[in-house]
Amino acid sequence: MANTDVTIRMDETTKTELQNLMNDLGMDVNTFFIVVAKQAVREQALPFRPTRDRKSTRLNSSHASKS
Repeated sequence: MANTDVTIRMDETTKTELQNLMNDLGMDVNTFFIVVAKQAVREQALPFRPTRDRKSTRLNSSHASKS
């Protein structure tokens, strides 16, 4: 199967934090997005449960909330 390029835009802070997290988990960011994409296709659903931030209408992952 041939590969294709995908471009994702995000702020520099999020990118750096994601890179650091993935490094800690032994994975690179590209692999992370491939894993998430394959899971979404396999399950025909988002790989997280979206919720509304109570202070705005922006969608947030319930897993990303800080305790």
